[in-house]
Amino acid sequence: MKLDPRALGLAGSTVAGLVILLCALVVAVTPAGSTFGGMAMHRGMGGMSGMGGAAGMGYSMAWGGFLLWLVVWVVGTGLALAALAALYNRFLGSGAAGGRA
Repeated sequence: MKLDPRALGLAGSTVAGLVILLCALVVAVTPAGSTFGGMAMHRGMGGMSGMGGAAGMGYSMAWGGFLLWLVVWVVGTGLALAALAALYNRFLGSGAAGGRA
């Protein structure tokens, strides 16, 4: 069975985008200083994603950083899954995976 790289990439991008939006919503509505699921919210991330300060996320999101973060993860996930599907199809076609062409 061959995989459609475009469909897998779009499906993965859609799921990644929804998960990121859900995470951002949870961070936005969680009171500062509280924990979620027993873990401090994004503690130690620093300003890595462009969304927080030096000591942690700080529960404030800049729109520019959030949109960049969203685009990078969505596009990256889509490209990674499309490449994975293409590699899978290539190995499947060459018989290296033990499948039938």
